[in-house]
Amino acid sequence: MDSPSERAFDELTALAAHICDTPIALISLLDDKRQWFKAKVGIEIAETTKDISFCAVAIQGSDLLVVPDTLKDERFANNPLVTGGPKIRFYAGAPLITQDGVALGTLCVADVVPRRLQPDQTLTLCILSRHVVTLLELRRSDTLRQRAEEDLRRSHAELERCVEERTRELKKAREAAERAGQTILEIINRVNDGVAAMDKEWRYTYINRKAAGLLGRTPESLIGKCAWDEFPWAVGRPFYNSCQRAMTEQKVIRHEQYFEQWGRWLEGLIYPSAEGVSVFFQDITERKETEETLRQSRAHLGALAAHLQSVREQEATRISRGLHDELGSALTGLKLDVSWIDRKLAKMNWEGVEILRERSRMALELVDSTIANVRKICRDLRPAILDQLGLAPAIAWQAGEFQVRSGITCHMERPDHVTVDPAIGTAVFRIFQEVLTNVARHAEATEVHVQLTEENGELRLEIADDGRGLPPDALTRQDRFGLLGMRERALAVGGTLEFSSAEGGGTKVMLRVPREVRQ
Repeated sequence: MDSPSERAFDELTALAAHICDTPIALISLLDDKRQWFKAKVGIEIAETTKDISFCAVAIQGSDLLVVPDTLKDERFANNPLVTGGPKIRFYAGAPLITQDGVALGTLCVADVVPRRLQPDQTLTLCILSRHVVTLLELRRSDTLRQRAEEDLRRSHAELERCVEERTRELKKAREAAERAGQTILEIINRVNDGVAAMDKEWRYTYINRKAAGLLGRTPESLIGKCAWDEFPWAVGRPFYNSCQRAMTEQKVIRHEQYFEQWGRWLEGLIYPSAEGVSVFFQDITERKETEETLRQSRAHLGALAAHLQSVREQEATRISRGLHDELGSALTGLKLDVSWIDRKLAKMNWEGVEILRERSRMALELVDSTIANVRKICRDLRPAILDQLGLAPAIAWQAGEFQVRSGITCHMERPDHVTVDPAIGTAVFRIFQEVLTNVARHAEATEVHVQLTEENGELRLEIADDGRGLPPDALTRQDRFGLLGMRERALAVGGTLEFSSAEGGGTKVMLRVPREVRQ
């Protein structure tokens, strides 16, 4: 807003006034307090307050707002722009909506007498509003400036030609008016979107070359013919239903569908009126194929991650059992031998025997310490309690271990037993371990509440602490591999993992998984 006047916007505004044959045309932009005119024809003021703005009402919807007589419309009858200068009696405004769905303002025309727009004027005003949005979005990005300037030069040349033709044609008789209409249709034919118009009997009144090409026809072969006669297979299908709904409800319908007959995806907007519908659509097959490729790629990566995690767990189990069976047995035997030597030394009575006994006792302590370390390593690799007693006791045991080691009070609610697939039980247990590790390292908490429940074939694990909470960017930063890893582990078994946190208000983690692996 408050930017200098620009030729491109001025020309679009002038073109709107010429085509709609109105003395006033504006490109109006809104902020929270005022409306400001980026370009204007037939009015001197540069801005008004928002509370008297026609534009503020127009952007509440997505389609064209037409007010044939403002004095008969209770929304505007007492508006200072109606009762005072410039005494607006007619208004038509097309919302300027960006690709992100943000309503910036309107391209509007106005007159000092009541009137109505012709269908071709309505269609052209909507098309011009899209040109305005394109120009505004190009202005926002410096990196697109060169391309925008090139597009604008071409657009300016085309619009200048249209203005010149329209100006000449307005001075002529009916034949000149028909030539002007043909020029407008040529402009529509040049846009990248498919554009089609149908009357109340669903006969094509207009279709541009792009739209006809997408349908596998020519414009000449479709004009005047009923759409459902030409494409009978569409009757009762989603696009047919959307068109019927748009006409019945008189509201804009967004539609997206895959058409087997043409082997492509089409996306469009269906604009209804009392006389029929106008449809703007485009081919989104490439976008859909890209989305499907990404989906399959993610599925493959997820399957690979799950397989690698399974292999890792199996290897950890194998190593744990090997340590327990081989090294544990060897250490136990060594302890028995050292104990036997110590007992024998105790029966001897010669100089230096106490030194040997002291050494044997130290050796016993070292063996005991090594046995304890081996057990801890085995538990970390694969807790035997998870395989022997199941998930619920394993969660309770881990919570107790966490409380002993961290000094953080851990409250536990769980059923006595839950039945889950072994792979899911392993994933839940590992996620629980990771959450408790994060609490101990980062949360500065004094209490942790753990609740394990099952309902409708779903297992739920909730962990809540009273710590300092997560940083605002913790859930969006891509380098938070711990959080990402936990989410991927849950996703690999068909589950979800959600984090909620308030600064200084603790963190809650909710894990939901099925009880059985979904194929």
